[in-house]
Amino acid sequence: MSGDQEPQKFRVPLNDMVERLYDFYDDVEGYNQLYVVAHELSRAAEALLEKARFIEDIESALLVGGNNFPIGVQLIGPVEKGDGVLRTV
Repeated sequence: MSGDQEPQKFRVPLNDMVERLYDFYDDVEGYNQLYVVAHELSRAAEALLEKARFIEDIESALLVGGNNFPIGVQLIGPVEKGDGVLRTV
């Protein structure tokens, strides 16, 4: 990308994307690519679940109070919901 071009963002509903993949790879040669895409989506789903659990653990620690944060996390700043900065140590 050259310096004068700005990146573009757009949203595609997940169901639409999956339907388009079905349509694009609907032949005998396409099924291998569907396996590849499915595998990558599974890996992405695991990463999303891991991040969600991490945030949930921090939220639970803030609600309970104290310093029961997940290993490797230290809260800096006020301990109010929505405030403070989380830093990994």
